[in-house]
Amino acid sequence: MALLTIKNLTATTNVQPILDGINLAIDQGETHLIMGPNGSGKTSLAQTIMGNITAKVTGEISFEDNEITKLTAAERAELGIFLAFQNPPEIPGVNIFSYLRTIYNKKHRKELELLDLKIYLEKLHLNETILERNLNEDFSGGEKKKLETLQLLLLKPKLAILDELDSGLDIDALQTVTTAITNLQKETNMAIIVISHLAKVADYLPITKVHILKLGKIVKSNGKEILEELIKTGYAKL
Repeated sequence: MALLTIKNLTATTNVQPILDGINLAIDQGETHLIMGPNGSGKTSLAQTIMGNITAKVTGEISFEDNEITKLTAAERAELGIFLAFQNPPEIPGVNIFSYLRTIYNKKHRKELELLDLKIYLEKLHLNETILERNLNEDFSGGEKKKLETLQLLLLKPKLAILDELDSGLDIDALQTVTTAITNLQKETNMAIIVISHLAKVADYLPITKVHILKLGKIVKSNGKEILEELIKTGYAKL
């Protein structure tokens, strides 16, 4: 039984399909890389799996063999699905430490210890003064991605969807973030869907399978060897 199973998933807005018959299965411990040109539906797929989309959705999404297509994003999060946004929103007035404590306590039913939080901050090379700031307010792209990763480490989801993980990160920061994520995957057997424009992300994460998305459809799936073909020919010939 796959952890996540998607069957004939379609999302349509204003009669225009943005996802068109997606079929996908992901097991525990696997890392699937989804790539494709701009406008191919990568972020729409992530948001649809998370339940955070206003389009009309048909087809089936099952998580741990339970149909979740009609569940809200909050209900899916409680089941163990986590989405790291491509561009996390700024939320003025929401203190980061209070926010992290709230989501941690709700997930784990126990109080977040500041000492434990500091350990995670050290892993991501974040200064603890960040806890005094508001959520993503005036953050750089790299800081936003690290804060998303910090939430991931605290929540320990069963499935992590990472939308444009490498966006805004320099090489050192990308290494830091992906090392933390890979170590968490080894610890928990978490499944990962990573969305990226760049094949280089495969150098930092243990990719199980690569899917190429074009015009809302998965047009090709294979192992990492597909990336060599992609680099040589581009998306047009796939």
